[in-house]
Amino acid sequence: MLYIIRMMKKQIWIGILFFLFGCQIYSSDRIQKKSEECCENILDTFIQIQSHDDLVQMESQLKRQFDELVELIIKAKVFFKKNPHKIPPQLPINSFNDALKEELMRIYKIEGGREVVERAQKEALIRLDGFLKRKTRD
Repeated sequence: MLYIIRMMKKQIWIGILFFLFGCQIYSSDRIQKKSEECCENILDTFIQIQSHDDLVQMESQLKRQFDELVELIIKAKVFFKKNPHKIPPQLPINSFNDALKEELMRIYKIEGGREVVERAQKEALIRLDGFLKRKTRD
């Protein structure tokens, strides 16, 4: 009877380890997928902005998207610190970067555009900065 209980405990632990290992793989994939979606959503929002009124109307949406992006950055940094053997996902940086930069420069040309975008980013950037400062102290 004691032998059976020990075997069951081993099987349970092995099952838990496989589950946790599986979750880590899923988390890495999920981080990549959510990061791509977040960048695409920000780009889509930027493309929709054609005037100062559009920008003011979409400021809260941009704020949510920037908050989501910072949350993903923080989760990714924590995940890959805990799992250094995992390779961080690579986004198609050049295509997103170029398109985002182009749209952002266009929005900055709209009267008050820079101020509205910076206001939408402010809290997310403060949060990210605080996280990075705490991380460097640890």
